[in-house]
Amino acid sequence: MFGLGGWFLGTLLVLRFWPSWALPDQLLSVVSVAVPIWLGVYAGWVCTDTPKAMRAKGIVAAAVGAVVGAALGST
Repeated sequence: MFGLGGWFLGTLLVLRFWPSWALPDQLLSVVSVAVPIWLGVYAGWVCTDTPKAMRAKGIVAAAVGAVVGAALGST
């Protein structure tokens, strides 16, 4: 749900602000899908009592996983 919603929001923003940009562009797909997935995975994983170092590793791991998954899914 996060990825599809992010892709629709990215598409709407591109249509509104950059109408000359192609919609099937891979960069648009990867960024607009990866960002909401990244934030959703991190928000579902993190707890308030998680140590700060572990939270930093978690946000990096969530970002890498989201970008790799979006890139593989868009090809």
